[in-house]
Amino acid sequence: MSEGVVHFISRSEYLDDERDGNMRHEWVGGQMWMMTGGSGQHNRISGRLFATLLPLADQDGCRAYMGDMKVVTDSAPITPT
Repeated sequence: MSEGVVHFISRSEYLDDERDGNMRHEWVGGQMWMMTGGSGQHNRISGRLFATLLPLADQDGCRAYMGDMKVVTDSAPITPT
């Protein structure tokens, strides 16, 4: 049994690929991970949650995003299982 080769890419390579591609990915620790699309039920739940949290975020001076945003966090990379 052969082991897979892990290929790391730079942030700029990731952003270039996302700009030209039809699939959505997440970039974690130098690796790209494919993301799935949401269902109708998922969108309804997400929308209600966002509508509830937005006023709370605004009053505390925070920014809330509904989705499809590229963000950078300070958290340690998570290794998918």
